Amino acid sequence: MHFLQTRDKRTFFLPSVLTQKGFTLIESILQFSIFLFVVATLPTIFHFLGTTNNLLANNQEQQWDLFLMDTRNYLDEQVNVIVINQSSGIRITTINESYDIELNGNEIRKQRNQLGNEPMLLHVKAVTFTKYGHEIRLRVKKNSGEIYEQSFQISG
Repeated sequence: MHFLQTRDKRTFFLPSVLTQKGFTLIESILQFSIFLFVVATLPTIFHFLGTTNNLLANNQEQQWDLFLMDTRNYLDEQVNVIVINQSSGIRITTINESYDIELNGNEIRKQRNQLGNEPMLLHVKAVTFTKYGHEIRLRVKKNSGEIYEQSFQISG
């Protein structure tokens, strides 16, 4: 509640409702347009979030493809390949270095000269490397139950 003074210095008691400003038409239109903008952008935001979830679902296929490319690069440089750790890994020997690609916990990792620990493929339940003459066969079972298989031709 507010008090107002008049010219003759008398004080009158007025309720606060009479002294507050109201909304103008321009302010109402501005607020309504901001509201419409927010409401219009929400479906776009939710659509983008849904697309992101689909990309994450395809991530396993991309990880598998990258793993195959990395493994192929090491096998192309090889001088000798042997199966190690009861078929859960291979040792690729080149002129200067050796690389172990093997299952460690729930990931396939790479070690260079038996040092380091570089993850190559995640969420792996089991892996089997098999050597048949000039061919390395790889079978990977993911934690999700999916099974991936690949064969690599090697020289020597």
